[in-house]
Amino acid sequence: MRAKDLLKTLLDRGVFASINQALDVPTATTLAEAFSGVVSVVSFEEEMVLEVAKEETRENLKPRPPVVTVMGHVDTARPVCSTPFAKPTLPRAKPAESRSISARTKSW
Repeated sequence: MRAKDLLKTLLDRGVFASINQALDVPTATTLAEAFSGVVSVVSFEEEMVLEVAKEETRENLKPRPPVVTVMGHVDTARPVCSTPFAKPTLPRAKPAESRSISARTKSW
């Protein structure tokens, strides 16, 4: 169904709803019946119990190897501090070369 048609039907029935709004069960049931839909109300918990019971039959189970996870150390390349409040020590830059001022540039 197109959302436009569903929203129009809701508006005709006096329900102001947007396309992203959740509907309560009675409103959703009447809306589905208006479009010849079949409605069965099942809670999430009931659905999960039925799904697990269906999957766990003896015929559906298959042997599989165990799952092994290997975790390693990730080096983030950050400077290491000895205390949490110490500033990291970074290598110092080389001092700039000193240039001598020639006699011509002195103007005083």
